[in-house]
Amino acid sequence: MKLEKNFILLTVIFINFFLILTYASTSDRTDALDLKDKSEKGVKQLEIVVKNFGDKSDVSAYEKGLSLIKAGNVNILQSNFLDASAKFNEYLKLEYDTYKSLATKYIQRTETLINEISNDMVDNISNDAILKNFTTAKSHLENAKLSFNTKHYQDVVMSARIAKKYLLSNYDLVGKKIPDQYEKDFTDNQDKIYQ
Repeated sequence: MKLEKNFILLTVIFINFFLILTYASTSDRTDALDLKDKSEKGVKQLEIVVKNFGDKSDVSAYEKGLSLIKAGNVNILQSNFLDASAKFNEYLKLEYDTYKSLATKYIQRTETLINEISNDMVDNISNDAILKNFTTAKSHLENAKLSFNTKHYQDVVMSARIAKKYLLSNYDLVGKKIPDQYEKDFTDNQDKIYQ
């Protein structure tokens, strides 16, 4: 009877241990796949801003990020889910740091557009819509700076894009084509890579 109880106890322990291992493996797999999806979506957005306004170090970071994602995918195929998660987390940190670099460039570019386009539009100051666009653009630039100070670097890019959209829309209001030097900004605002 005692031997039978010990056998049952060992069987229950073994089954529980097996279930814990299975759950842990499933959880690791799910975590890795979630990080994979987040990384692959993020790298597509990062590519646009890097190729439009990034410098050599931003491009290098982007290319390193692609390698990290590929390494994570290899680990998933090999069922090394913890290693895959580590690669994807490394990519996400790299993405964050790259956006920090790009955020500064977007703020500077938006300030440049405000200065240049205001000189171009000065003769239209009595147009209320143009005046409102400049006020709105300046407000979004301030939001971008606030996001930078709170370390939400991806939000900086979005706010700067909105500001530039308002600035560039002034050319439609006066019936002019957007000048060539702002075509990259216009394309970037549409979430596309400038060719």
